[in-house]
Amino acid sequence: AAAGLVVSLAACSTGTVGASDCAATPAGSASNAVKVSGDFGAKPDVTVAFPTSTTATERTVVIAGDGATAVAGDGVYVDYTLYNGATGVELASTEYTDASPIEFPIDETQFLAGIVKTLECSTVGSRVVGVIPPIDSFGDAGSSQLGVAPGEDIVFVVDIVSIAPPVEPALPTANGVDQPATPGF
Repeated sequence: AAAGLVVSLAACSTGTVGASDCAATPAGSASNAVKVSGDFGAKPDVTVAFPTSTTATERTVVIAGDGATAVAGDGVYVDYTLYNGATGVELASTEYTDASPIEFPIDETQFLAGIVKTLECSTVGSRVVGVIPPIDSFGDAGSSQLGVAPGEDIVFVVDIVSIAPPVEPALPTANGVDQPATPGF
């Protein structure tokens, strides 16, 4: 189910940024109102006064980790729980086990902008809350697959487990010596 959610959260460009240049999405009243308890690495207890309402993605760090910082292009391995911001219904969650972290690339061309904004500039060992408005998630279409109606926020509570550095891009051209064509081609 968690892997299916990753496909659902995929976006339908970011440049590489160094960790010292990272400008984290700021906290706001909606993300600060999400009350989260429990230990890092265990499914959190989350209390929210639903419905949430925000016009821009808000990001609050609940547990500050001291590991590496996630930047554009990185693959971030996380455990998460996702809620419908209008109803408070849990939409999806990983199992919060050693085998359950899911990878999210920090890339708005691959995932919802609000998910990327919540993860970017987070450090390994952190628990972060993102309250994501429709403009950075499913917009006026919603997501019937996940149970998000048009115009509804989503709430993303995420533990940053590890970071994989960006993969070097493929060479833009072939490399080697010209070869004669096979007869008949």
